[in-house]
Amino acid sequence: DKNFYLCGADNAYVGCHGNSTKPLGRLADANLRKMKSAAHAAFDPLWKSGKISRSDAYRILSERLGIKREECHIGMFSPFQCQRVIILSKQLKEEYNI
Repeated sequence: DKNFYLCGADNAYVGCHGNSTKPLGRLADANLRKMKSAAHAAFDPLWKSGKISRSDAYRILSERLGIKREECHIGMFSPFQCQRVIILSKQLKEEYNI
């Protein structure tokens, strides 16, 4: 069984790391969960391609989003930020021929 936090008012939830109580991100309703999934689907192929390391991909993403690297976690993003990740990922795929 995995721990999670639930807000019953709007059916928002977030899972936890392993068996800990440390949340994986922020509480997310169905729309935000869908947006975060789409952001990962757009962004993760950048570093999974092997043409750029995961740490470099997140560093570049944080620079382009104008946020600190330590704050650059898709699990913590708003729907707007997720949409920006999708757009920036397309640009980065072109830049790196991925």
